Amino acid sequence: MRYRSAACLAITVFALGCSDRALEVPSRAAEVDMSPSVDLRGGFCAGTPVAGTCVAAFLEPLAACFTAAGACTTSVPGTTCWANGAKVVFSGGSFAQNEPVSYSFDGTPCFTETFGYNIRVTIEAAGNAGTLVYDGIGGVATCPDGSRVEIGQEWGGCSAFGQLLGAAAVDRRTCSAGTCP
Repeated sequence: MRYRSAACLAITVFALGCSDRALEVPSRAAEVDMSPSVDLRGGFCAGTPVAGTCVAAFLEPLAACFTAAGACTTSVPGTTCWANGAKVVFSGGSFAQNEPVSYSFDGTPCFTETFGYNIRVTIEAAGNAGTLVYDGIGGVATCPDGSRVEIGQEWGGCSAFGQLLGAAAVDRRTCSAGTCP
């Protein structure tokens, strides 16, 4: 590529004159990853660093499996269910670090989440479909195939990712007390 030097351009702008000699700059496009940091394609988490990655590929079927909607009910010990058949079961009776939380829909297991120390979340898909580990402090996810993807903090800006796991953190005071099926 040929560019006029910045110094020459500045001199020309101030009408001081300049040589027409151009500066030769080699193209480095082949050496540098020019792909955008945000995937602008559609799909799960479109418009965020999560879109188009193994993280999106892993989470999309889980989000399709588990969708909490309608009025919620809490029962002891540690179960929250919704009118549409979604259910979250806390293995330790409440949301606590390193205690697995199971998500299901109409009796079909979807995934299990374990929220660990330092915002480390482990998500295991039902049926041994793989495990994803997200380090919320470093913003790096490790996919089932072992590849690591930097998506950033706050779920990579993907609200669907946060909402998927947010069902476990629902304010159960807004739910009615009762028995979940």
